[in-house]
Amino acid sequence: MKTRPPQFTMRQVRSHFAEPITWITMFGLAVILTLMGPFGTGDAIGVAQRALYWGAMVVATYLTGASSHAFCSWIMPEKGAYWKEVLASMLATGVAVTTVVLSVNAVVFMNVSPGPELYWFAASVCVTAFVVSLMLSFFFWNFAGRAPVEVAPPAILKRVPIESRGRLIALSVEDHYVRVHTSAGEAMVLMRLSDAMNETKGTRGMQVHRSHWVSLDEVASARRTGDRAVLTMTSGEEVPVSRTYVPALREVGVLT
Repeated sequence: MKTRPPQFTMRQVRSHFAEPITWITMFGLAVILTLMGPFGTGDAIGVAQRALYWGAMVVATYLTGASSHAFCSWIMPEKGAYWKEVLASMLATGVAVTTVVLSVNAVVFMNVSPGPELYWFAASVCVTAFVVSLMLSFFFWNFAGRAPVEVAPPAILKRVPIESRGRLIALSVEDHYVRVHTSAGEAMVLMRLSDAMNETKGTRGMQVHRSHWVSLDEVASARRTGDRAVLTMTSGEEVPVSRTYVPALREVGVLT
């Protein structure tokens, strides 16, 4: 199982919803559904109510689907799990979205009762959620960097013993050495921090202290301590942040 905590995956969801393309897509989808009036909404409610209904429904179901994707990303094993994660996300999204849709309809229309029509409606919603979930896997998650291809590891990992190679988490200076923190362990490398940072290309990271560099994707949580800060990494280590680097961490969304 991955060592990334739930806070990490929910931060991914928040980052995804911060992308303008996400809101543009949801707005466009809500407009199309309002004009089409599918699932009987065209006859049951007027245009204004339909716009409110589909606007709320698109946001609610999209958030549900994105959260399902994030949850499946967290619980699935890391290596070779892309297609397993896609399938798990499709199933989780289908069930979750169908539940949300039926619950909203029960409140809005107040005449939802068990029967063939309801079962057919639930099945169609579930299948639609499957398809949309698959599209999300290929488009939006890849847009956010979740590509189904192997990315070359940073060069610094070549200096680490094979048994300690994993996701690069952080670099820390100790005397004349750099301690390389990975998801598989740690290793000491005789080199300067500046040289070590030059070998992290391909990893989204930044220096946060004169003695520390971190992978931003491996930050589990962050807290302020006066004019400084402390980052808790996915491996559990805590990394101090000097006041010089606090503004930069705010810019990338790690600190608020």
